[in-house]
Amino acid sequence: KNNTLMTPLINVLFSLSSCKTPKTNHKLQLKMKSYNKPLLSAATTILAHIATSDATFPLKKPDFRYSPWQELNSTSQEVAETKLGYIPITWNVHGLADIEDNGWWQLTQDEAQGATQLGWDEATWDCFIDHYGSYDWSELVENNISDAYE
Repeated sequence: KNNTLMTPLINVLFSLSSCKTPKTNHKLQLKMKSYNKPLLSAATTILAHIATSDATFPLKKPDFRYSPWQELNSTSQEVAETKLGYIPITWNVHGLADIEDNGWWQLTQDEAQGATQLGWDEATWDCFIDHYGSYDWSELVENNISDAYE
């Protein structure tokens, strides 16, 4: 199955490297749903690190999000848990936390406040956490995010 993972992982790498969702996002999501979620989460974490290590990347990578739970200070752990619903396993395995399916605009005031306390803002949340999955095409166009897919 390793060979069949290459196409979706290449698409994920493209998505992460440009911090945009491919036009084939719906098809990609359907393909990816057939794979093991923890494996894909681990792969996307690795790819995100690789893809955003370039100094020319348009957004600063939120390095704290790629730190294991046990390396977070107690204040960050408390904020992540009480305001965003993370627990050690959902923090350490990207894509498991339900909140990661939400765009910034879908966060409650308390969740957005917690995300801000940890170091995210709207741009970094939508890029690195939601991967623009909550945007429809018109919003991608409106926010000048669609250009990589035209």
